Amino acid sequence: MIQTCSQINKIFSLAVILLSVILTISSCSSGFIYNQLDWLILRYLDDYVDLNRRQQQQLKIDLPELLRWHRREELNEYDQFLSSIQNDLKQPLSVALVEQRLVQGEDAYQRIKAQLSPLLMGLVSSLTEKQVDEFARNLAKQQQKLEKKYLQRNDKKFHSDSYKSFLGNTEGWMGKLNEAQRKQLWEATQKIKRIDEPWLQQRQLMVSNIVNTLREKDPGWLQKLEAYSLPGNQLGSKDYQLKMAHNKLLITKTLVDIINYRDESQDRHLQRELQRWKKRLGALQK
Repeated sequence: MIQTCSQINKIFSLAVILLSVILTISSCSSGFIYNQLDWLILRYLDDYVDLNRRQQQQLKIDLPELLRWHRREELNEYDQFLSSIQNDLKQPLSVALVEQRLVQGEDAYQRIKAQLSPLLMGLVSSLTEKQVDEFARNLAKQQQKLEKKYLQRNDKKFHSDSYKSFLGNTEGWMGKLNEAQRKQLWEATQKIKRIDEPWLQQRQLMVSNIVNTLREKDPGWLQKLEAYSLPGNQLGSKDYQLKMAHNKLLITKTLVDIINYRDESQDRHLQRELQRWKKRLGALQK
């Protein structure tokens, strides 16, 4: 439930698609959207590079197997995760417990990424020079859009956006917050430290490394590409890490307090939401 300010490199982390679908589908009782994920992923890749017929055919072979693995291995894990949260809510939450749940979420992401890596490396190795150039242009355009979206904000706008984002997410799970809870969340979000500029700088560096590696294709270039997506290569500067840790702890403490002091109506809303997601997961497993 708790989102930090971290961002995932979308090029070599398509795992976010699978997780996002699980968390954001508004009406998936039939499993229709989930069952169309192979098509959605192809559309996603087309945003970066125009795949040729052979590449599309290979993905149409590889993606269904990935989705079968995900349905077989991961959906039940998500269901158990939600059951653990339901059990956690029977007593006051602690920061340590929430951090433990966040680690479990990261582990789920890493499992999907491990399954995706061979598929993506196979696709990347088949890109032509023309496709690499197109890939680079689209990444540059996306970088410009991100910089325009985030860097033009002043601090007041940044903190206002942060508050609205966390308020929307929290009320989505708990229902309407009372005045005291909103005040507590507002005060916390005013203390969030900005990391948008260093994150974008870090992203630009990674994009440049990826594109250069694709163009040069020196010995061991596929291994280099895989290494760029490893957690240790996405940490950024020491200052960036410290700000990330500060923001994560700040929001975690605040949301733990808000959840622990929820009223009966908010508790019912939270329990209904958790149960609703469990039903959705159950439907997707059929």
